[in-house]
This record gives sequence, C-alpha cells and structure tokens, in this order.
Amino acid sequence: MEISKEDRELIRKFEAIRQKGYYASGQEVTDLHNRILGTHLNSTNCSSCIRQRIQALVDALNKVERQEALEAERKAEENKAKMAKVREARKKKEE
Repeated sequence: MEISKEDRELIRKFEAIRQKGYYASGQEVTDLHNRILGTHLNSTNCSSCIRQRIQALVDALNKVERQEALEAERKAEENKAKMAKVREARKKKEE
C-alpha cells in the first residue's frame, strides 16, 4: 500500500480535527478512505462512522510509515555492509 504525500497530509489534518473534538467532512473522509483502503463505502454524516474511518486511515498511515522505516533501516544496513567490503578490499590492495 502506498500513500501519497498529499493523502498523508489529509489524514493528519482529519486526525487533528478529530482530536480537537470536531468533525471532518464525511464525504472527504470517505473518499480518502475508499481511495487508500480500496473500499466502496458511501458517504455518511454519522460521527462515530467518520471517527472510525479516520482511525482506519491513521492506522494505515502508521503501518506504511513503519514499513518505510524498516525498509530504510534495511537499506542502511546493506549499504554499511557494502562499504565494509569495499574498505576491506582496499585494505588488502594496500598490503
């Protein structure tokens, strides 16, 4: 699952609105939910439904960000290992 920069900003905006005790547009939240999570939900003005949809979006964003962090960490470790091999090869050449 990929979440664009713009969609990440929207999720954070909706979450901030929710945390302040206000309600985001049911249509906007539902459109984003359908796009990111691949659902086909109808728009609603049900406050608890909107909160649940926002929470599902926040959970999805957190999952994607955790995966990205793990991938970045894995790549950094790979690069570190490659650099160690290069240094070792250079050291052997110098000997």
